[in-house]
Amino acid sequence: MILFLDNAESVLDPQGTDAREIYDIVEELSRFETICLCITSRISNVPRHCERPTIPTLSMDSACDIFYGICNNSGRSNLINDLVRRLDLHALSITLLATVAFHNMWDYSRLVREWNTPHADTSDRL
Repeated sequence: MILFLDNAESVLDPQGTDAREIYDIVEELSRFETICLCITSRISNVPRHCERPTIPTLSMDSACDIFYGICNNSGRSNLINDLVRRLDLHALSITLLATVAFHNMWDYSRLVREWNTPHADTSDRL
């Protein structure tokens, strides 16, 4: 049996509601040889019986491919190379940035201006 817990920080957070009980259940499930438990999480608080694979950083080409696959309005640009580097080549962050640019129909210069502009109201912040 394969059991996926995606975005597990919401249930494994030590400060969350019923956190200890949920964590104990997940830890118990991780001990069964007949269960393959796959946990995705932004926190490192996972059961001790779970292996934590090392996920390599994206290459610049792969990071840019993600961005341009979503938002390809002007060909490739060094502006985008700089932005994806500033996002530490993090796939989800690049996806979110490209989606915002695409939905707002921003060209690359506008995207960089928006990225660099401090906003007092964080509701419209990238």
